[in-house]
Amino acid sequence: MNYSFFLFTQLYNAYVGIQYEYDLLYEDLLLLYSKYENSSYNNPDRGEYECMESFLMANESKIRAELVERKLCLPDWVD
Repeated sequence: MNYSFFLFTQLYNAYVGIQYEYDLLYEDLLLLYSKYENSSYNNPDRGEYECMESFLMANESKIRAELVERKLCLPDWVD
């Protein structure tokens, strides 16, 4: 693990914050971090923190929806 990945995981906790089985969470964070690294959000002309923050904020609802679909968390609302 490097500092960038560690920072990404901490920002994930701050912005998404959904915790589930650690081995699944770790694999998901590796994939999500890879998506971030290959995205336009990973801009060397901006600060790393701000880039990661923007990526997670822009994708938060999609991440949450995927976790609900995979039954790794409950939806935020109840009918």
